Amino acid sequence: MMVTSTSSSSRPRRLGVVVALLIFISGSVSGWTMSALRKGRLNRPTAVSRGFDEKYGTVNNSTIPTGDEVASLFGVQRFTRVPNLVWKFVWRTHGRLLPLLHLRDRAKPKDADQSLKVMWNKAIAALDVNSPTFDAGWTYDFLPSSTRWILKYIPTRLFPRLHHANIEIRTAYLNQAIQQEIGHLSTNTKVRIIALGSGYDSRYTRLLTTDVVQDAWELDIASVLASKKRMVERLQERRANVKVPHSRAIDLNDVASVKATLQEILNTQKTDDESWHTIFVSEAVFIYLDEGIPIELMKTCRNVYAPDSSFCFADLLRDIPSGDRDLAEREVAKAGWKLVDWQPKPGLARHMGVCR
Repeated sequence: MMVTSTSSSSRPRRLGVVVALLIFISGSVSGWTMSALRKGRLNRPTAVSRGFDEKYGTVNNSTIPTGDEVASLFGVQRFTRVPNLVWKFVWRTHGRLLPLLHLRDRAKPKDADQSLKVMWNKAIAALDVNSPTFDAGWTYDFLPSSTRWILKYIPTRLFPRLHHANIEIRTAYLNQAIQQEIGHLSTNTKVRIIALGSGYDSRYTRLLTTDVVQDAWELDIASVLASKKRMVERLQERRANVKVPHSRAIDLNDVASVKATLQEILNTQKTDDESWHTIFVSEAVFIYLDEGIPIELMKTCRNVYAPDSSFCFADLLRDIPSGDRDLAEREVAKAGWKLVDWQPKPGLARHMGVCR
């Protein structure tokens, strides 16, 4: 494991950058908020998330619990209460800061700011020892050396609990769901995990390296996988004995290609004397796919890997406008799955569940 030292002369300069960023962000937010308040554009402060417009949210849809109610189920701290429009402003401001955060990053992606923002938000929670998503620095080690220190200079408690808290909920849910699915298996059953749209998540590298699973595959578009490859190479400089998941560049909208890839994975490792169980994971991926594709993907996964498979998701099932479990059961049944766990939450990726 390579440890990078920080010279004493660089620390004041780095601290200055932190202060400048804080002043910029806090000044921009407060200035924008006061201006909006004077113009009467802000709603009553409430603990809500991006995508909580008049079509969504607990006020208009009682089958979706509040963010705080869901957070309490998984040991996640409560949200910070701010006006609705502040959520959008903070998300967009984070996007504008990405070029600065990755200015000297050799693994910098060209056009994947959504996945990058999610990675930074996950890192905030993953550094908090009191969070159920604490990962002993795995996500932190995916970040660029030139700027990742910001998350340690600024105590976690000082970050408003907005987007990272919402992402923390779905991360906690999926971590728990995967562990529970593994717990149901016999001790001699090997576990394969296949991430549909893995993004820059460190979960699959961590699970493989720590021998929680015996095989891991990440399916995503080529540009994301190319950047992630460089991130993993950097991770290997920071951590010893890192095991790297297999990856396949693919457009998940192309269901026929996905089916061929899944069959290739299955046939490559299929032996008569080994028992395998495959866990599919989808996290905030269906949101970006064409209409009708998510359910076709779920059906394909089931057809290729049935019956030795599970599907864990924190995503969007578009034909379910609410959080009704009955609707969810009927929807996943179309793809041949049985819903065994269900937990809706506010946000775009508002449907969390496990299918077998």
